[in-house]
Amino acid sequence: MLQIGMIVKILPDAEYSGKFTGYIGKVKNYFSQNKKVGVELFQQTNDASSKGLFWFSESKVVAAGSLPDAMMEYIKADLNATFGVANHIRRSRQTGLPQIKKVIYSGPKTIILWADNTKTIVSCGEADSYDYYSGFCAAVVKKLFGSTTHAKKVLGDSIQIND
Repeated sequence: MLQIGMIVKILPDAEYSGKFTGYIGKVKNYFSQNKKVGVELFQQTNDASSKGLFWFSESKVVAAGSLPDAMMEYIKADLNATFGVANHIRRSRQTGLPQIKKVIYSGPKTIILWADNTKTIVSCGEADSYDYYSGFCAAVVKKLFGSTTHAKKVLGDSIQIND
């Protein structure tokens, strides 16, 4: 059972379109009858809530363990923010793309593992020379548009060539 003051971690597919998956916070309010938990997330403020809390279903949060473990998560998040990862997170929310967990380069393939537990794989054509940046861009565009075919269709519909 959750209690006020408990350190919790947000589970996947929670409220707010799951964008706070894995975040650590502290229970500040709890309605057992409605099974709703008001969580103060570390490094996040909910300006839409009068107390700045984020509200989650009880089933979408889990005790994060000891306070030292939770504080270590907070410190890691702070270091990531210092070194620019926070900007990627903010931009990913603006575009609707999930956060990138890992980028793998394997032969002519680029694989991106996303925070929503999906992956995007793109391959270099036989006639093309492999380029890390191009592979990364192709994978992000494929994720954004759902498929390479759809991305090419959007490009074809919107391209203007000035001679």
